[in-house]
Amino acid sequence: MSKTGSVLLLAGPAGAGKSTLAEAWAASRPLAAHVEVDKISEMITQGRIDPRDVADPRQPEQWETSVRATCALVRAFAERGVDVAVDDVLTPGPAEALWRPLLSGLPKILIVVLPTLHTCLARGTARPDKLVPEHLVRLQHDESATWPPHRHLDTTGESVETSARRLLHRAAACEAAWD
Repeated sequence: MSKTGSVLLLAGPAGAGKSTLAEAWAASRPLAAHVEVDKISEMITQGRIDPRDVADPRQPEQWETSVRATCALVRAFAERGVDVAVDDVLTPGPAEALWRPLLSGLPKILIVVLPTLHTCLARGTARPDKLVPEHLVRLQHDESATWPPHRHLDTTGESVETSARRLLHRAAACEAAWD
């Protein structure tokens, strides 16, 4: 059996740049996968609740189902030696209650991509296919800011290349480990 792959969890609000940085990190690895909770959620084809519809009481259950499926996929990749980048809003409470136990035993790195709220909103406007309402981005930004500051990566005003370089440096630092 091959060496266990590393798992990079990128947390942060919509528009923070998590997917872009996950792709950059994966490109720096010899063998890697990028798993997005949103894509896993989209696999529910019948009765699917829009994850932005936080008023629907069934939404948390579907989100948890998507997280559980994501973690099973991550574990399958990592146990076969594939490094895995995962991105989701991922706030401290659910991370500790759900993500950490489901990924127990795997080497994990957790980084919160947290540019300014203004930057997240501007980036979100530029991607109409993934538009998240402003009030949700504000809530996600506030919740993401509750992670300890040593986990934050502020990419405000940076090019993708600069942010990716900083992410790679941060991911290599031991304070990014989440074990």
